[in-house]
Amino acid sequence: MGASQARKVRTPSATTAPVATVPESAQERVREQILRAARACFLRFGTEKTSISDVAKAANLSRGTVYRYFTERAELIEAVFAYESHLFHDSMRKQLESLATLEEQVVECAGILSSFEHDVASGARSRIDVSRERLAMLLTSHSEPLLRDTVEFLVPFVEAAIKRGELRSNVNARRASEWIGRMLFTISSMPAVTFNGSDPETWRRFFREHVIRGLT
Repeated sequence: MGASQARKVRTPSATTAPVATVPESAQERVREQILRAARACFLRFGTEKTSISDVAKAANLSRGTVYRYFTERAELIEAVFAYESHLFHDSMRKQLESLATLEEQVVECAGILSSFEHDVASGARSRIDVSRERLAMLLTSHSEPLLRDTVEFLVPFVEAAIKRGELRSNVNARRASEWIGRMLFTISSMPAVTFNGSDPETWRRFFREHVIRGLT
């Protein structure tokens, strides 16, 4: 019985012994450090040619540290694309928060995206946190997840517009969000045919006249 009692005393002390862990905030900082390094490497070497060693060197970390956060290269690539998408949508959200209607919000999105090429060509600072190369990479290599993220980004704006009576009450918020998202990404992927696509104001008019009004 004494031995049994001794075992009962030892067991809790073993299970509650402190374990050395990295604080969550520090883990997030290291993870973001890796993602930023991988972004830079993808642009410099290309996604397919970038190795874990390249990323580790750019992040000033060991390969083992990178592998602790991303167990394989494919997982790191997906995480970088998701990170790019997050930065893109977060930048867009900041531009839309002060606008009162869905029409203003979507027209502003169209204006920002259509101004993108002009900003890059002129050397002006873009209003969204993504380079031309990174946006092209998202649209080509990550288009389905990007559109999915865009739908999630737009749904709250569309739902609010339905509640305000700005859109028809029978509008499906998710499908309307996908429609708007698809149309927005054609600005970067398809040239304009019936109007001057190099002028952001014509894109704004196009979206005001043909994209939003079909939902009202």
